[in-house]
Amino acid sequence: MTTNPDITNHPLTGEPDQDRFGRTFFRIPLSGRDGAGRYALVDGDGARALRKAGAKSLFLVTDNQGRSYVSFVHLPSRRPMTAARAILGDPRGHRIGYLNGDRLDLRRENLEPRPYAGAGDCRAGEAA
Repeated sequence: MTTNPDITNHPLTGEPDQDRFGRTFFRIPLSGRDGAGRYALVDGDGARALRKAGAKSLFLVTDNQGRSYVSFVHLPSRRPMTAARAILGDPRGHRIGYLNGDRLDLRRENLEPRPYAGAGDCRAGEAA
């Protein structure tokens, strides 16, 4: 397995691994009360997008409806942002769908921007 030193030397990267198709991704440890012992899966492009957005570490947060999201502190604004939104380039007017339902799987092929259809129109596996 070959890895890109530009990605693997960044503290956000975590442990490299390969999926069943031979594509490299990284298991990034999560911080926070809910993140202890858990990992986000991020591909190389996603790690670059997170680094560009200023992410130094990822943490797991749970909303008031019990849904968990991988987040980070966006710099320079110092506001929290979901990692999936940053990886997709912050698609305004869209919610983020997780195609396999796993909100810790932040590989691009698992993320899909979906236009808001109306209030309360969130299904399992989607972020509001």
